[in-house]
Amino acid sequence: MPHNLALNNTKIALEKFTSEVDTSNRESIKRARNYLEWTKLKTDMIQHEDEIHIPKSALPKKVTSFTRDKLNPIEKQLFDEHYSRDDLDNFHKLDRTKIINDETIHKLMHILSLNRGNVVWVEFGFNICKEFGGKHPALILRKVPNALFVTPLSSSAPESIKDWHVKVDRVYNYAKQETRWINIHRIINVSLKRIDFNSPVGSVKGTVLTDISDKIKKYGLR
Repeated sequence: MPHNLALNNTKIALEKFTSEVDTSNRESIKRARNYLEWTKLKTDMIQHEDEIHIPKSALPKKVTSFTRDKLNPIEKQLFDEHYSRDDLDNFHKLDRTKIINDETIHKLMHILSLNRGNVVWVEFGFNICKEFGGKHPALILRKVPNALFVTPLSSSAPESIKDWHVKVDRVYNYAKQETRWINIHRIINVSLKRIDFNSPVGSVKGTVLTDISDKIKKYGLR
């Protein structure tokens, strides 16, 4: 059968790949391990591509009144069913004792966390040559059904800073504070399957989004 031939060819290719790893070179070993781990992870993603599981633990534990005020009436009603205001610190806190079904968790994540200006961790996969790869934080620019348009944030400064680079001084809600960089040419659409919902969600200043929008207009990206 055709798929058996493809499977056999894939096994041969992987065996050849692993046999040619330079075991005396740490970078070569790391590269091979990362590729094999990504191959397994991507296979799992494809095998369960219709299943997007978001754990309850991914929901924000507390939300500002400003965030709530931006919700539409239907979203506010859903929000108020699971969050209650704490007058002491002016935050709305998640009721952790209440059971929340998967559909509601998805809806709450979409209205509270998966929004333009927030930062999520994304598994970009194994990179070839100068492609951007690996697991990195990424800034959400736009939300579409079951996917996000994002741009990766790199902790490494560009070798030569160009006008299409955007400097991000801080990602709020991240324990490690360091300067990060965005290259607007790396904007990409990613499935929600690639999002690590066990990692914290951060955010950036509105001026960063403005800077990105200006540079996109300047370079004619659509």
